[in-house]
Amino acid sequence: MKVKELLKKFYQKRNLFIIVCVLVLTLSTIGISYSAFFTVKSNTDNQTLTTGELAVSYSGDGTAVFPSVLEPISDRDGLNQTNNKIIHIANTGTLDSEYVLTVGYDMDKFKAREGAKEDDILTPIEFVKIAVYEYDSASGASTPLTGPLSIGDLPVYEYNQDDQKLNRYSLLFGSVGSATSGNATKNYQVKVWLSDKTTPSASNSFFYINSEIVATVANAKEDFTFTGKLLNADATAVANATISFQNGSRKITTGEDGSFTIEKIPEGTYNILINDTISGNITIKAGAKTSVAPYGPTFTAVAGSNIFQNAYTYGTTINNLMKANSFNTSSDAITMENKSYNLSPTYELVIDNNSELTPLNITISDTAITNMTF
Repeated sequence: MKVKELLKKFYQKRNLFIIVCVLVLTLSTIGISYSAFFTVKSNTDNQTLTTGELAVSYSGDGTAVFPSVLEPISDRDGLNQTNNKIIHIANTGTLDSEYVLTVGYDMDKFKAREGAKEDDILTPIEFVKIAVYEYDSASGASTPLTGPLSIGDLPVYEYNQDDQKLNRYSLLFGSVGSATSGNATKNYQVKVWLSDKTTPSASNSFFYINSEIVATVANAKEDFTFTGKLLNADATAVANATISFQNGSRKITTGEDGSFTIEKIPEGTYNILINDTISGNITIKAGAKTSVAPYGPTFTAVAGSNIFQNAYTYGTTINNLMKANSFNTSSDAITMENKSYNLSPTYELVIDNNSELTPLNITISDTAITNMTF
């Protein structure tokens, strides 16, 4: 009897042990399948664009961008993380250069990774957060420039009709002098993480992100200087407010009368930030007659078009379209119907060959742009 009782107790404990092991293994597997599938890759390959005597090289230095926790984290934790990437831009040619720093999915690394499968999905871009700092390579000091931003907050720089995963999103623009000018380099520090707003449905997805630069000869396209005033809805001046084009690329503080001057804005589509809050978008393009007009407040989508295409067409962002139309994620609106959709404050500015326009009055309500007029 004692032997049977001992055997019975042994089997009971063994079964309990097996159950505990299975439970631990299951929990471990769930944890791994949720966290290990979030990986950031930043492009570290040198990229040289040469036009005549323009030769802008672009490289990444330092450690790879990996979130310290491979799970969604808060913006505070994302900003405080020590993982970062240093982006170095240098002009080794004889012509001054303007550049646009873009970000997007790193599809080459995503497809080439070990264990890749055909049905693997990418994390929607609105859940990928980014912050950029100006970086002093001599002292190692960094100064906050922009962020935290979602990639979905960025204007679509390049839309790929065949595969939206190849789209590029404009983060910053800037300029560097020639190799002999003494201001031929620019350094940025970049941090990337997964938003704590990420939905559970994205838990088995991947986010491989890289950055790329598009460089042109300075003055190859017209640059413009904007002089104007920032006004409240009641037409009173907004003093000591910050206004920036494209996430701090050009940033000023308004005077006591709300006046501002922002120089060297090339053609393109930009975020306009009032007091570091995205308040609207503006598309600047060359034309025969100077005018500024809103795209919105609504637009009619072409049947079968998608949210990325419409963001590109109407000069807005993925996140603005989602917010204005109550979409949960960008994947909810891959295909849009032939009907009316809401549009956030979005403007198109057509400019003739004058290099300076004055005044451009910006009217806001709670930092959101409600009107832009000359």
